[in-house]
Amino acid sequence: MEIKFRGKYDRKLFFKSVRLANQPARSQRWVQPLMLVFVAVALWVLVIRLADSGDILGNASYIAVVMIAGSFVARSYLLPYLAARKLWANPAVQGDLAGSIAKQGIVYSLKQGQNEMPWSRFRRVRKADGLTTLVARDGLLVIFPRQFFKTETDWQKFNQLVDANIIAIK
Repeated sequence: MEIKFRGKYDRKLFFKSVRLANQPARSQRWVQPLMLVFVAVALWVLVIRLADSGDILGNASYIAVVMIAGSFVARSYLLPYLAARKLWANPAVQGDLAGSIAKQGIVYSLKQGQNEMPWSRFRRVRKADGLTTLVARDGLLVIFPRQFFKTETDWQKFNQLVDANIIAIK
């Protein structure tokens, strides 16, 4: 069984895929919003303390805690965006992609020849509506939107192969 694919990424889909690939596991997704709430409350308290006392040096340790916690929160939200922006700048990412998928793995047809990627090269998969993102052991992202496949049957067969060969992180 060989499934053919062909398509081109659009910017919105590409950024969504990178964000999806960088999401923590479902069991750990509560940490980022909780940290965001913590930083927002800490910032609010800091503003009130500074307004009441006007003493910046007296609140230096509190300011440092807010800045450190804020940098962790900002990092978790900004890094996927910055990575996607850097990857999107590569003209090769924006070109037409074609290839096939089989029990052995994925084969890309490139100008330089064929690039074969066995299933063992991938360490995890992330799925969203109409989108499957494979993460290779070396960090490479392989993105498959639904529109890369001619029929719904091909899309379902592809996802069955992915499910059989790669562990999905919930």
